[in-house]
Amino acid sequence: MNSDGLKPDKAEALAGLSVLVTRPIHQQSSLLESIEMDGARTVSLPVMRIDPVRSARAVQKARSLVQNLDQFQWLIFISTNAASLGADLIEDFWPQFPAGVKVAAIGRSTAAVLIDRLYLPIVTPLQGWDSEKLLSLPEFQDLEGSRIAIFRGVGGRELLASTLEERGAQVQYVELYKRAPVRYSVAEINARLKAGAVNAVVVHSGESLALLVELLQRSNKLEHYQALPLVVPSNRVATEARALGFEQVYDAQGADDSSIKSALREIRQNADINS
Repeated sequence: MNSDGLKPDKAEALAGLSVLVTRPIHQQSSLLESIEMDGARTVSLPVMRIDPVRSARAVQKARSLVQNLDQFQWLIFISTNAASLGADLIEDFWPQFPAGVKVAAIGRSTAAVLIDRLYLPIVTPLQGWDSEKLLSLPEFQDLEGSRIAIFRGVGGRELLASTLEERGAQVQYVELYKRAPVRYSVAEINARLKAGAVNAVVVHSGESLALLVELLQRSNKLEHYQALPLVVPSNRVATEARALGFEQVYDAQGADDSSIKSALREIRQNADINS
């Protein structure tokens, strides 16, 4: 509310916030633009980059699995990167998507990429952004005899695959990309995070949170940032953040732009910030 008790218009909804965004550089632009349109300032500090797999062995394994896509009952896509790279590969081999193969996504942004690229109905949790939410759906309870392909990056959590296997499924990974930390000198970190430059922080995953903490420790800024409002995409990452000493953690229940902005609006409403 403004001083007249009126709801601020969209252009002022985030006025007074200065938001640190840690998404990979190729995924930042829409969020940065959207936040700035609502009146906030932004500071970009990508903590990781996404590189497509390039080794001949990894590429051939992914291609072989996609060539046999019609042997699977379910395809599950972990992220927007998995959706985009996976759709590229599927389009190479399947001009018409194989009948009877169902598709699921973790997160609304991932589902949106798949709908746009594959023109299919996508199963995704209505709320939340993690494996636990997907596993709670009725479609993934009784999976005896099902074959499931999980499109993801190299490495990561094993909860999804292990739980699906416990429920009777045969699971294979289609690994399409690698995550790598972005390296900064202390001088570069200090230049981006100069005093007073940021009063809210956004991370998009548990891994990005860990990488941010490492950068803040190196530049002796961790204690200061632990006291700032922190937006995370899920309850799991919220728990990790609190264990790492962050005091004001906001669970956006999603990593898409809309969910992140909703959490930032809550921060703005709770904060004593003069815009």
